Amino acid sequence: MVPSPAPAGNASKPPKEPTKLYNDVHFTNPVLFHKTWYPFQRLPPELRGHIWTAFLRDRRMIELDLYMLNPEDATDDGPDAEQTYVQQNHLGNVISGRGYCLEFCGGFGTTISPLLWVNRESRAATRRFYRVHLPLKHKTGLRVLYLSPEYDLVVTHLRPGLFTSLLPDFLHDIRAYDTRDRGLAHLAVHDTSLFSPTIDQFSSDVPQPLLHPDNLHPTARASFADIIQRRLRSLLLMVDFRTNMRGIGQTHPSICYHFAQTFPLRPRGAKGARRVDWLETDPRLGVEHDLANLPLLNDPNTMAAAWRVLETKFGVTRPTYLNNTNKTFQLYICPSLSWPRTGLSRLPPPRPPTPPAGSREELELHLREEEGDWRYLRQFHWDSLLRFLPGATRVRRHGVLVDAATFERMERACSTAVGMWVFPAEAFENTAKNGGKTVFDVRAVRPGLVVSRV
Repeated sequence: MVPSPAPAGNASKPPKEPTKLYNDVHFTNPVLFHKTWYPFQRLPPELRGHIWTAFLRDRRMIELDLYMLNPEDATDDGPDAEQTYVQQNHLGNVISGRGYCLEFCGGFGTTISPLLWVNRESRAATRRFYRVHLPLKHKTGLRVLYLSPEYDLVVTHLRPGLFTSLLPDFLHDIRAYDTRDRGLAHLAVHDTSLFSPTIDQFSSDVPQPLLHPDNLHPTARASFADIIQRRLRSLLLMVDFRTNMRGIGQTHPSICYHFAQTFPLRPRGAKGARRVDWLETDPRLGVEHDLANLPLLNDPNTMAAAWRVLETKFGVTRPTYLNNTNKTFQLYICPSLSWPRTGLSRLPPPRPPTPPAGSREELELHLREEEGDWRYLRQFHWDSLLRFLPGATRVRRHGVLVDAATFERMERACSTAVGMWVFPAEAFENTAKNGGKTVFDVRAVRPGLVVSRV
């Protein structure tokens, strides 16, 4: 284990010009010549409706924490057990009645479209598009979560313990408030939210699901089985890299120093609902170089096996598809780098103010610290090993897997991105493992990319 370097005073100063990300290139805003177009009201109502819908038809990633204020209420024999799955909503559908709370990363207001306040017509169009109007408890009172089941990607953070059982209730209520009785189509969870967090990466044992049918209300059990069998189209298991920096130094079993520019940085911070695009193929330059050694914290194959165990426990069966065609459900493995908070607190006084968590300013500071960490790692490698070897040379900034010209082209092409990779779970089957059980060579599969507006 290489010791972490003490941050240098100048390493934490942001550059004069912000680092240009792939996100900046992808979400380039068109030039707006008119803030208000007065002839809009003279258009036919049908055309105006299509324009409102076109504005709304953006994929959103909504991050939320799912929990109970009173942990005793999370069990089926809690104080409110008699009120669960007996009440009906205005659509005549049975709701869970669990009284769980949702806390949004960045505030509830980020989930509300501004078109709700433009005029009556735009409000009606917004309510039609976000057809799920889910009432929920919030720390500031009762709120309504507007969802578009087909376009929204909901990322649920489940707190440890009994709160895992709230996921079936949440999914059931989304379907209960869906006027089309479909429910959520795209769900993302962290791999340790559904499966045992005590995973030994050097063990071949399949982690056991934290959800078990016997621990759920009978209605919740049947509803959850039906949702994952027929309603849910994709489940994204978010997995961590084994490092929180893109500079990789590996001295055993082989020397491989590499700066993985295309490792996606996980979006976080003050945005509960952010605009994202789900690209079927990652278009960035140099992705193939970083896929040769993909160091993940947990083995995706065991995660996929654990999901199949969960499906079996709930009686869910999947037909065998020829060449993966006509599939109604896909399990994805989504690696992203969980970058740390800035190290400003370790600097001697006077310290500069710490930027908001996940802000562009904090990201700039992290990229500077990451650059310093990569420089220190290469110097440590030289001082501790290479300088004692005859004919050895220092590891340059571009590492050993790519040449300097390619590395510089990747920088100019803005290969750094905030988002996450999207691999079909089958991509990790029968893949070569380099330097450890959870270091994969997946160059045979070009992943998709969920890219976030920052």
